[in-house]
Amino acid sequence: MVGIQVLVVDDAAPVRELLVNYFTRKKLAVTSVSDGSAAIQTLERFPGRFALVVTDLNMPGADGFAVLNEAKRSNPDCAVVIITGYATLDSAIQAVRVGAYDFLPKPFNLSEVDRLLRRIATDRKWTELSHVESGPVEPPLPEEMTREQLVARVHELEARLASLGVSAAVATMDGIPTFY
Repeated sequence: MVGIQVLVVDDAAPVRELLVNYFTRKKLAVTSVSDGSAAIQTLERFPGRFALVVTDLNMPGADGFAVLNEAKRSNPDCAVVIITGYATLDSAIQAVRVGAYDFLPKPFNLSEVDRLLRRIATDRKWTELSHVESGPVEPPLPEEMTREQLVARVHELEARLASLGVSAAVATMDGIPTFY
């Protein structure tokens, strides 16, 4: 296996094609599938192959959480990014809690994907991506978050969703976010 391999999973062909073209321009090897079941089969057939999986959350066959679970089983070091057009704070927090590297609400633009890719490349020390333009890099999320880190991450996700016009009803109990 040479270079970083990316699996793109989305039932929306325009989104899938946009991401495939983006990663191809970044000189990454890309495989794409149109549903969760095909993604799981691909991950099972090629264990450990994919360093990055970008998956839609809601799609036929299996959802993004099932793809996330299989991706992490196949390659524990895999960075999984969940994308969705049905962004809620609850789904964003759930994705991060169960092992997603990050959560990207649709619609997104490629500059957001650029920032995310730079952050992952820095965190994972992917020297193959030294050609990716440099820019501000957000600190990576730790594997296990403390309560304070989780609360800070919730506020960050709230701000990102609010900038897209998505609101969430959030209350806290003992400093832990509760959704209703």
